[in-house]
Amino acid sequence: MPGLCKTLLVTFILLFLSFPCLCAQECPDNSSNNASDLTKTKCHPVRKEILDSLRSGVKSWSGLDVVFVVQFLKAKGSWAYAHVQPQSKDGKSKYEDVSALLSHEKGGWEILETRPCCGECEDDPDCADDRRYFNKLRKKFPSAPTDIFPSVE
Repeated sequence: MPGLCKTLLVTFILLFLSFPCLCAQECPDNSSNNASDLTKTKCHPVRKEILDSLRSGVKSWSGLDVVFVVQFLKAKGSWAYAHVQPQSKDGKSKYEDVSALLSHEKGGWEILETRPCCGECEDDPDCADDRRYFNKLRKKFPSAPTDIFPSVE
């Protein structure tokens, strides 16, 4: 029996160490000085909530069930900004990018604004130019922390 307990303990430790995202997770909160970069943090619960909200939005707009390739995702307090590339679950079909500002309201993440994609932006300089687009977005939502947005140089 002691050998079995030791084996179980070693197995548990190895499993625990193989899933580092379960050990320490950076959580966006109002006390943090910087936005949490959730772009590559695959198993963060806030990341999942934000992406689930975006997935629900894409489903309601297009009827498509998608998964995302995350290009950019930052959150701070009750604000988040995401740029994702939707695709079919099997990865064979790719769809237009989605960029969105979200806010955590009423117990969940809500999409406040999406950036038009592709040809829809061509004739609008405030949309086509990144710097102008984010300046306009910050003016429209002044309480959104500036460090959740991509830097534009």
